[in-house]
Parts: sequence; structure tokens; C-alpha cells
Amino acid sequence: MMFHFFSKILSFFLYPFYWIVFFLILPFVIKSKKMKILCRCIGISLFFILGNRGIINLAYKAYESKPVYQNTILTPYDYGVILGGGFAHKQKYLPDRIIFKDHINRLTEAMELYASGKIKKIIFTGGIGGLTRIKDLEANDVKEFLEELKWPDSSLIIENKSRNTYENAIFTKAILDSIGFQGKILLITSAAHMPRAERCFKKAGVHFDVYPADYQYREQLDYLEYILPNIACFYDWEQLIKEWIGTQVYSWKGYL
Repeated sequence: MMFHFFSKILSFFLYPFYWIVFFLILPFVIKSKKMKILCRCIGISLFFILGNRGIINLAYKAYESKPVYQNTILTPYDYGVILGGGFAHKQKYLPDRIIFKDHINRLTEAMELYASGKIKKIIFTGGIGGLTRIKDLEANDVKEFLEELKWPDSSLIIENKSRNTYENAIFTKAILDSIGFQGKILLITSAAHMPRAERCFKKAGVHFDVYPADYQYREQLDYLEYILPNIACFYDWEQLIKEWIGTQVYSWKGYL
């Protein structure tokens, strides 16, 4: 529980926008004129570098797992295991619907694979979405959404206790062991998240192939995106930095 809590708190400090604000505010509280100039230069430089869509686009291209194309899947997989990413939740003032955020492509691409006969059934693993959503279990929300679409109950298994990628792997392995499963598994998660997820599932003893989804790399950008800073890039950097640091922390904890 404490690891989950601190991992969420750490996310606050990984948002590059706050770094920029820090270096732009710091000159007002320090006395050295040289340090004032240095801090302002750092803050402005970070704004233009980290706000550049071309740079973050190249970073994602280098880090994301290589795509797997549907037409290369010749034999259907028994299960597609979808990892939650906090992309589905409910709000009290909209009780009749599920709200979706970033990374919904993990789910929609798995639904497409199911519809095209590439996977026979789905395991969705994902519980608590964040510190403020303790009672809002992502897997339950996804199940409710799929039930509204008349999704067959027999083709869906829900795991709603996991709080991170490590627990996704551990609890999924427990489900597979409980049913004596020996078939083929296709692991489905965001392309940038796949390197860490793949190592966690291997560590847990799950045998699988990968299907990266939810790519953030864009093949073509507008010319102005190489010039004008975009504040949305700061969020993209946060997500990528979380993967870098998360991999290192998981390695230190023995999860990989």
C-alpha cells in the first residue's frame, strides 16, 4: 500500500511543467544575480525544449515497442490480457455512463482483435486508478461498459484488485493457474508501457506474445509543431519519464 501511495505522489514531481515553474519562481527568492539569470535561462530553455512536439515525438519513437500487425496473427490466441491504465472511471454526476481518458486504445484495439477473431476471450486487469479513486475500480467500469455493448460474459474475465503493473502480472498469473490454463496469451498494453509490462509478466511466469497498442509516436507533424511550444507535450514527457523511472524502481524492487 505504501509503495502505491508513494508512486502516485512521485508522479507529481515528474511533471515537467512544475520544473519550469520552479526555475522561473526561484529567482525571486535567491540573492545571487548570476543564479537568478541561470535559473531563468534554465526555465525558458526547458519550456522550449520539453514543449517541442518534434523532440518528444522522437523520444517516443525510440522507446515504444515495435508494432505487431493484425494480419500477422494467423492462429487465434485463447486470451488477450489487457492492462488497465486509469483510462476508465465513473463520476457521481454522470452515473449512467463510463468516462474514458487517455490510453483507451488498449481496450478498443483489444475489442477489434476479438471482433476479427484474433483473440477468443479477454482478461482485463486493473483495480484502483489513483489516490482519489479508491472505490472506483477500473476493471468494474470496463465490465459495465462492455455489458452495455452486450459483450458475452463467457468471453470476459475481470481482475479488479491490482494497483500497478507488478500486481497486474501477479494476479493474472493467479487467475491462469486457478483455471489450469495452458493456452496462448496475447499481452495488450500501451507501446510505451510494454517494455516494463513484458518484464513483469515474464517474472511472474506467464508465457505470452505481445501486442503493443496506444502509440503516441506520430508519423507526420505539422511544420509549426517543430517550432511552437505546446503545453500538451509536458504531459507526454511525464508519461514517458514515469516509464523510465518506473522501470528502474521495479528493477530495484525485484519486480522485473
